[in-house]
Amino acid sequence: SGLAIAMATSAARSCVGLARPALSSVLSIGADALACSSRFRAPLLAGEELFRAPGLVGRGAQLRRPKTDCVDIRQGNKIERDGKLFEVVKFEHTRGMARQTGNVQLELRELSRGGARGNKSTLRMKPGHTLNVIRLDERRFRVLYLEGDSLQVMNESTFDQVEVPLDLFEGGAQRDLVRESTFMEEPPEVSLLYYGEDLLSCSLPSTLELVVERSHMGASKQSATAREKDCYVAGGMLVKVPDHVEKGDRIVVDTRDGRFVRKAQ
Repeated sequence: SGLAIAMATSAARSCVGLARPALSSVLSIGADALACSSRFRAPLLAGEELFRAPGLVGRGAQLRRPKTDCVDIRQGNKIERDGKLFEVVKFEHTRGMARQTGNVQLELRELSRGGARGNKSTLRMKPGHTLNVIRLDERRFRVLYLEGDSLQVMNESTFDQVEVPLDLFEGGAQRDLVRESTFMEEPPEVSLLYYGEDLLSCSLPSTLELVVERSHMGASKQSATAREKDCYVAGGMLVKVPDHVEKGDRIVVDTRDGRFVRKAQ
């Protein structure tokens, strides 16, 4: 019986030795298939990353998106949900009493281009639920000129030019100031937010420095209240300014609402 056991053990070891090359061959074939399939996969989007399965070092890249617990979400974060992109406008975490877990309430603004862009919605979740937090790619371009309802901008590093629809700028004041910026001696830079290669939104700097082209007479100097008057800048935009601002003065304007901030130094 001892001889039979020894022979059986030797035969088992031989089988394992034969199986090892076959196993490594299967792993190699699987890795090559994954690597090949990755060539035809769409480019990575912002917020996505590659990880490699154990034993497939240097091969077999697979797609993974980071997950974040809803209690760790913060105002200003960008998330992807149901194939759409949102910005977290407001975050509230109500902590539970005793054994209650509490809840998280998010106010979201849709970023995806289309008819629902800018719409707000509310999302309620329990702690422990996760969301896909994404990172948008911010690129800076110099304003060139307007062409119809589009703004032509240029990347000063690569000299690539991009056509930006004016409706990607938030609010009427921003769009008016975009037109105004094309009349400036040195047009400003604009920030373009991309998700992958999809352009989501555009914005001007927080303030712009403009030149007063003409102004109307102010109110009577005997008035006890603060006095304002209308003035027009180079592109024809109307700005309310204090009475002491005159033609030729340089003024600083808030791009969020087009309001006068101060006279430029």
